[in-house]
Amino acid sequence: MTDSTNTPMIPIDALRAEADRRTELAERQISSALGHGPVTPLSLFRTAGQRKLIQKAASKELEMGFEYRQEAIAMALELRLQSFRETCNQVLVNGKTRLREQRLQYFTETYAQVERRLNNLTEEFLEEVDHRFQRLDRFANPIVREKEEARLQKRLNNFIDTFEKLMASFAGILNEEIGQPPVESAPEPPVALETDPETDDLLANILKTHETATSDHSL
Repeated sequence: MTDSTNTPMIPIDALRAEADRRTELAERQISSALGHGPVTPLSLFRTAGQRKLIQKAASKELEMGFEYRQEAIAMALELRLQSFRETCNQVLVNGKTRLREQRLQYFTETYAQVERRLNNLTEEFLEEVDHRFQRLDRFANPIVREKEEARLQKRLNNFIDTFEKLMASFAGILNEEIGQPPVESAPEPPVALETDPETDDLLANILKTHETATSDHSL
């Protein structure tokens, strides 16, 4: 049995140098074959057909060399382009993740803060309305008592509707994007509300709280 020897692997960095060395060697051989080297007795007997064959082989070798270089350049450019594309995608993913995390944290904290403020105002209003309902018995006239009860009921309904609309409007901020107009719902017919200073003050406080939170979010 004969001992088998392992052929050493040529490093990748040395492949180009090896290819250039072999190309240079082939060019010298072709140049010598074409008669550019020293004149020998053998070169005097070359026929035109032999020279044509040598020129054809040299042209083919030159064409193969150009194709090799073009493929090598194309592969290098594709590798760089792929690396650049992967880098850009990574930067985009990291940036979007960071921005979405910041938006989620800010919106969650702001939403909880606004909800606490509105809940406090709502609790004050409900306690005040409940106190007024309990005092309906002080009206001896049933008509007056019925009218006052209807007025309090309307105040309660209007307040709750306003509270729900404000919270829905604030939550709708998440659906607004840059370059796209906010989605507008169909306008509702105006509702005739009875003038009541206490209710107006509470609603004004709610609207002010909502506007402050919205302006902070836009900043």
